[in-house]
Amino acid sequence: MKVLYERVAGIDVHKEMIKVAIRSPGEKPWTRKTEILEYRTFYGVLQEMARELRRRGVTHVVMEASGVYTEPVYYALCEQDFTQVAVINPAHAKALKGHKTDAKDCARIAELFECGLLRGSYIPPAELKEVRDLTRYRMKTVQARTSEIQRLGKALESAASSSARLPAILPGCRPPR
Repeated sequence: MKVLYERVAGIDVHKEMIKVAIRSPGEKPWTRKTEILEYRTFYGVLQEMARELRRRGVTHVVMEASGVYTEPVYYALCEQDFTQVAVINPAHAKALKGHKTDAKDCARIAELFECGLLRGSYIPPAELKEVRDLTRYRMKTVQARTSEIQRLGKALESAASSSARLPAILPGCRPPR
């Protein structure tokens, strides 16, 4: 396959650590080499990882979306001047993957990305992300409020129908007026 990007890093993100595969030209012509690095997920360590990738000449970085664990890695990378930082859909990468290990995952997504076989997802800028998060939070609270109102209405209806059935259930009792 034709290599579109000369120096690429693929990142496999987990809660407590990340694996980084750096793909670059090999010693001989027309060869590629892969180097695997491991980092902790403290933000300072992630910033140092991003600086190290820049020192090694990496221009393009790709990682699978891993929910909230991806965000600090993405923002640490965005602080550096990479040509592209892409977050890809894990389903797309899994469809193209082979064997499953962290080191192989990060190397494989780097290899696929350097050949242009993976496309990054849309990641909003930080300001827009805050607005989206607030909007989603408001929607959830409104939905929770609506659910509680419906639950209360159902309880009241159930209580009203129970009191209407009291005379049939307890002879001599009359429903309140």
